[in-house]
Amino acid sequence: MATYSSKLPENGPEDEDEMMIGGELGWVRHLASCDHLVASLSSDLARIPTPDTPCNMCKHPRGNWLCLCCKEVLCSRYVNKHMLRHYREKNHSVALDYSDLSVWCFACHAYLNAQPILQLRPVHETSYVLKFGRALPFNTGQHPKVKEDDEMMLGAESGSVRHLTSCDHLVASLSTDLARIPNPDTPCNRCQHPRGNWLCLCCKEVLCSRYVNKHMLQHYQETNHSVALGYSDLSVWCFACHAYLNAQAILQLRPVHETSYVLKFGETLPFNTGQHPEVKEDDEMMLGAESGWVRHLTSCDHLVASLSTDLARIPNPDTPCNRCQHPRGNWLCLCCKEVLCSRYVNKHMLRHYREKNHSVALGYSDLSVWCFACDAYLNAQPILQLRPVHETSYVLKFGRALPFNTGQHPKV
Repeated sequence: MATYSSKLPENGPEDEDEMMIGGELGWVRHLASCDHLVASLSSDLARIPTPDTPCNMCKHPRGNWLCLCCKEVLCSRYVNKHMLRHYREKNHSVALDYSDLSVWCFACHAYLNAQPILQLRPVHETSYVLKFGRALPFNTGQHPKVKEDDEMMLGAESGSVRHLTSCDHLVASLSTDLARIPNPDTPCNRCQHPRGNWLCLCCKEVLCSRYVNKHMLQHYQETNHSVALGYSDLSVWCFACHAYLNAQAILQLRPVHETSYVLKFGETLPFNTGQHPEVKEDDEMMLGAESGWVRHLTSCDHLVASLSTDLARIPNPDTPCNRCQHPRGNWLCLCCKEVLCSRYVNKHMLRHYREKNHSVALGYSDLSVWCFACDAYLNAQPILQLRPVHETSYVLKFGRALPFNTGQHPKV
């Protein structure tokens, strides 16, 4: 993987942002400052609950969030949404995730980079000591030695993305016959959503994702079948652990992972040869060591019906949501050019898609493009219909032209 500068454009409009750039695919943003810290941080974060503290409301046992204002521990949006509700009730906007030690600001709708933010660094380092039993080693240039059940994919100073290499729920959650599984293009058994669904690895039911009608999440809540494989990118998720599982490193998962790969791509998984897979023309797969893939489509059947004929003139990236006036990090509908808030705020863009069937939108927070109908990100640079609006939005956001056509990465 390439490495990129962590500096921002000297003349850019958002000098409070550190953008983690992913090739031509857009950016994942980690703020290096936040206006909500003064009101949202407790004055005593040297003493915090341990990372295995259950949710104060529903007693969910692990992978919960710590409110950095009142130090209450509450479960995530994947469980019973108690931390999200807490933010809406109390306006305590900054929380630390005990699963991967990332810090999120609900008000900014963005991750915060805990190491360069002096107010956050102490609690980040304290939580690391509580989780791993030793001091955070970033200042020595070393990667942390993590617990045996965790594989941490470290992203410079920006935090960690976790893929478990073991899971206590596999014995109860895996079918004894995973050599025969439904095809990856099987529709959701409940709502018939056509693609990008999830396979329950206990009963082999195929159900849609949390971005569609949440049928796989509901299935877990009804049956306690906790492990599922995503047919869009072949990742494996454990709802009970609230974490991705590294399918190649876990022997019980490797056979079904390899079977699903054959069904999806028509060839055997090539990792044992050290080669990257030859993927379908409509997919660009970003390989993450053994941890799986993140998919960005390089074509989309919905563009003809979903794109405005005048995308040379678009609203400014700081345009508030047209319905609730949420101030930043909103989405631009590429059909009617309405600006609406994300699923993390009041879900107005998602509702707009369901009402109007306008399926393609551009996220002003990171300039990614999402197709609701495909349930996938679109790679804006190789898709000729999307490239102009992607480059226009870049100019509006950063005040200069997108430098990809020179072979350079943007200086962010």
